[in-house]
Amino acid sequence: MNYRQLTKKQRRLLQAIHRLNHGTLEGVKIKQGEPMIDGPALGTRTVKLGLGLPEQRHLPHDFRLKRQHLFLISYLRDIQNGKISINVQDGLPIHISHPVRCA
Repeated sequence: MNYRQLTKKQRRLLQAIHRLNHGTLEGVKIKQGEPMIDGPALGTRTVKLGLGLPEQRHLPHDFRLKRQHLFLISYLRDIQNGKISINVQDGLPIHISHPVRCA
């Protein structure tokens, strides 16, 4: 699957993840399996001291999605509705956190 095949909302989420590069994208709303980022996405950037800021890379207009991207999109469909946080490393989603009912 390629980037251009995603919905506009899914592409916007991947753009925010790519821009953050390292850190956590906080409180992303999910509605009917789609990310709802209407304004600027709020993230917490992680910077390794002594190495400087990482170089900002531009997101290509189209590219083949990596398995982390595909898993994220699939997981959003499974969640359907709610709020998640996404841990990002090297511009890729690596962990998702969200509240769940345990009892």
